[in-house]
Amino acid sequence: MRQPEPFSQLQRALSDSRLEPYLSQSTQRNMELGLATYLWNLALSESLYPSLHGIEVTLRNSIHDAASEKFGTEFWFTSHLVGYEKEAIEKMGQAFSRRNIKATPGKYIAECNFGFWVNLFNGEYEHILWRSLIGEVFPHTPRRSRERSTLRARLDGIRRLRNRVFHFEPIWKLSGLKQRHFDILETIGWINPAFRDMTERVDRFNQVFDDGPNAFLARPGH
Repeated sequence: MRQPEPFSQLQRALSDSRLEPYLSQSTQRNMELGLATYLWNLALSESLYPSLHGIEVTLRNSIHDAASEKFGTEFWFTSHLVGYEKEAIEKMGQAFSRRNIKATPGKYIAECNFGFWVNLFNGEYEHILWRSLIGEVFPHTPRRSRERSTLRARLDGIRRLRNRVFHFEPIWKLSGLKQRHFDILETIGWINPAFRDMTERVDRFNQVFDDGPNAFLARPGH
């Protein structure tokens, strides 16, 4: 069956491999539904931006504030990290120097990606950070969840979802996507309830999820 011209153009733009997860059969109806699902996936990814923004910003700033207080310096990360994280900070400082950028604590904190912060929940940081900081970084966490390993598992799940979103991968068929979104908001609230409230004012994930791909099917006459 010859594909409609608009679909052919979109197929060329997106590539067969990118569209493949959204297309089950080569009928016109399924092509239309596949494109609608592609748009739905795009909308779902867009609607996760506020919560993903919120968890990344609140987590890194809460860790930084608590660690600065514990170690008595805002440059705590230059002397209390190990392994990959230590190397990442050293390379960052070298890059700042080459580019003649003033290496303020804020510059370092903003430059570290989300994976960096999640890695701080690895086992080697149990004594370095979390024996004394977990309650400071997560002041509103239920006691049953206030364990480094528990938090690491949750944050790593958020990291993997974040990477799928920002690498333009399909998220629409992930199991428990609504629960994953709730977990992000809940974790923000464990750190800063006011920031969770602010995030929820612009968060529209549940609406987009509930609307489904049919909301993106072309209407007759369009």
